[in-house]
Amino acid sequence: MTSHLQEETYVTRLNDPEIHSKMNELGKKMLLHCGGHFPEDSKIPVKLLTQLWMAEGLISLGQQRQSFIGSLEDIGYSYLKDESFLRIVNFSDTKEATYPSASSAVSINNVRRMAIHLDDKADRLVPPRDERNGRLSGKLQLATLHNLQTLLHVGNSHLNDITELTNLKKLAVQLSSPGKVLTSTSNTLEGISSLYVHNLVGIQRIVEVSQIVSRCHNIYKLDLNGPTVELPKDLQYYPNLTKLRLCRCFLKENQMSVLEKLPNLRNLSLQSNTFEDSVKTLMCSKGGFLRLEFLSLNYMDEIDEWTVEEGAMPSLCRLHISRCRGLTTFPDGLRYNSILKELRIMWMPRIFYGELQEGGEEFSKIHVPSLVFGEACD
Repeated sequence: MTSHLQEETYVTRLNDPEIHSKMNELGKKMLLHCGGHFPEDSKIPVKLLTQLWMAEGLISLGQQRQSFIGSLEDIGYSYLKDESFLRIVNFSDTKEATYPSASSAVSINNVRRMAIHLDDKADRLVPPRDERNGRLSGKLQLATLHNLQTLLHVGNSHLNDITELTNLKKLAVQLSSPGKVLTSTSNTLEGISSLYVHNLVGIQRIVEVSQIVSRCHNIYKLDLNGPTVELPKDLQYYPNLTKLRLCRCFLKENQMSVLEKLPNLRNLSLQSNTFEDSVKTLMCSKGGFLRLEFLSLNYMDEIDEWTVEEGAMPSLCRLHISRCRGLTTFPDGLRYNSILKELRIMWMPRIFYGELQEGGEEFSKIHVPSLVFGEACD
């Protein structure tokens, strides 16, 4: 099986050639995303794909017991053939977006995974004319998709519809315009396990970012991209949050103390401009990040010093550092970590490499089974 599966199985066909072409491309990207970002044209073992879907909660042992199909891998095969597994719907430059026909080969109400691409001009979804006897009598909202589990790239104007999706597990929101905010008081969002919020507007929408995150108390994975400034104050009380990625959030300096108090955080990725430009020192305090196992620092040019106190990150076993051009020394506090198994350093300043290599001043600090040095940057 290759990653360029027949897109027509998954992509809604529309008469407009341009829209159909765009949706084909979206279908390819979604298939690659569902398969775990495999390179295009690479072979994807169904067994591995099944394991990824199991981790995401799309396939469970309970389904196997209730099914006559056979093994979990067989269920994975059946999903690949099931047209209701994935639908791509893309609308652009249109005020009124016509919803896929319920009389088509796949009933839209049975779809479990959908990517809705609506720009700000599309303010409503309506049934096709031939299903309303030529009249557009009413709106068909996202809220009608009660079986939907994954919804990607939905705009902020549809946030209140999302609160009606009782089976939603994975959500990606794009804040792309001022205006509508989340006003519903429904607790449905607490069922979401994976949340991605992309703030495309800027600092004027930071309240909405915090508002959305604060409604999803049971997430295990959180990805924030764009101005955030401050994390929700109760984030440390999220019981399941184990994986966090931050990029271009421009956090205040005191937010590092919020991060290191997250009790169950195991995987942390800090990307470009995680902190505001005035933050030059990354401080990991004693007793902080107690359960953190993996840390990635990438493109953090704003940081020129990293301090790790003794007793910080006691569970850290994998550390990746790349393209942090302001860092020139390895933190002294990591010499006290006896369980670090993997250290990967890529595209760092030559002086950083020199200190860590045999004969360098920092060489005695590192004792890891797997040490990988990539190319240096000038």
